[in-house]
This record gives sequence, structure tokens and C-alpha cells, in this order.
Amino acid sequence: MWGHKACVHARSICPTRYNPSKKNERESIKPNEYREIIDKNICELDSFNDLISRIKAWRDKSIAHLDKAFFDTPSSIYKKYPINNSEIDQLIECVDQILHEHYSYIFHADLRMEILSVTTVDSILSYVQAFQRARKDEKLISSGFRPANYLE
Repeated sequence: MWGHKACVHARSICPTRYNPSKKNERESIKPNEYREIIDKNICELDSFNDLISRIKAWRDKSIAHLDKAFFDTPSSIYKKYPINNSEIDQLIECVDQILHEHYSYIFHADLRMEILSVTTVDSILSYVQAFQRARKDEKLISSGFRPANYLE
């Protein structure tokens, strides 16, 4: 994980933060303080381990490998590995806050990222699932469809 590497290289990264008492000046963040910030961020992310495990299960069983049980009954993945939109929103918000914070420390600039909705993520996952099914459909392939042409 990037956080562990940033801890090791905290001195050479030379993070800084805006100092409101000194106009247009930044103050250095000491390596030990930066490591503490990273440790706090890692703990925040660790609180999402269960959700991340369920997301990985979706990826592994429904998208990447198309397990027969989930291919035959796509709704079963929702029951076995439930994920709700508010959980995903919280994870995205946590990651956004951490990236924003470190981008500011390292690049001395503001970073704004927005994922407009969880439905966007759902749509992307649905497209990936559909593409994987099409890629493995022998009848479709024998009719001349070439999924590789759509990967560019």
C-alpha cells in the first residue's frame, strides 16, 4: 500500500501544508508527524475492510471469473455479498479526503475529484459483466464478433 511506502520515505517526500498565519507560505510537516497522519489514514481505510472484501468478492466471483453460481443466478451475489450505496459513498468520501489531503501536502495544490453517483459505478460493473459474458459466448464469437476490437 502507498501509505506504508510514504511512511518509509516521509523525509524525502518533504510534505508541507498551508500556514494560514503566513500569507502564501507553507510549513514543513516533520517526518514523524507525517507518519502519524498516514497511520491515521490507514486506520480509517481499515474500517472499510469488510466492505472492501465484499467488493473484491463481487469482482472475483461475478466479474473476473464468472463463477457458475453467480452467472446462472446473478441476483445471488447481492444476497451472499450485500453492498449498499451508503457504504460505497462513505468509502469514496474517505478515499477522496485522504487523496485530497496528501495531494495538498505533496503537490502544494488543491485536488477535486467527484464520482457523481453510485449508479455510475453500478453501470460500469454491469457493462464489464456484459462484456465478459459476450467474450465467452462461443456462438457470438463464431458469428464474427471480436470482443478484442472493443478494448482499444
